[in-house]
Amino acid sequence: MPPQSQNPRGILPTYVTSQEFVLCKVSPIVQNTYEIRLALFFAIEGKKTFKLVAPPNTDIENELLQSIVKFGGKVEYHDCKSFSVSVSHFDQNGLEKDSWVLGDEIAWASLLSSCSSAWIKAELKPGAKFGGESLLRFEQEISLEHIQHKNIDNEDLKLALQRIIRECKTHGGYVLIQ
Repeated sequence: MPPQSQNPRGILPTYVTSQEFVLCKVSPIVQNTYEIRLALFFAIEGKKTFKLVAPPNTDIENELLQSIVKFGGKVEYHDCKSFSVSVSHFDQNGLEKDSWVLGDEIAWASLLSSCSSAWIKAELKPGAKFGGESLLRFEQEISLEHIQHKNIDNEDLKLALQRIIRECKTHGGYVLIQ
């Protein structure tokens, strides 16, 4: 089920075979997001095994681990060269309110290389959480950038980032890059 304030969104699996639906994340923490739930759903619907791959020592939310196992999926820990990056807003109660996929590792590298802000280059990484003062700084830095990228839903990336930051400021919580 998509977060309450969100339209249905696309996802970007790392790869799909006749037997597996694989999603790789490089974040040191992996939370239960719409992207992952939808990937698990697509795997089940396609009669494939869902596999979440993350680097060693990644902290994967317990509820997510239980859900993956419950539906016959697997979690593997090893480094990923290919991965997807999502952006989510979680409210003060830990409920996901909005989420969308930025793209793969190529889109991620392209975004970072196009940014002029040293702060963005240092702070905008998988696993980053922006709330409170860091959210205000994130908003300020993004507003100064000339971002010409789109997310996988073909939305202007700068506008999508500004929208999710605004939602977070209005409803509290944090923005998670995963």
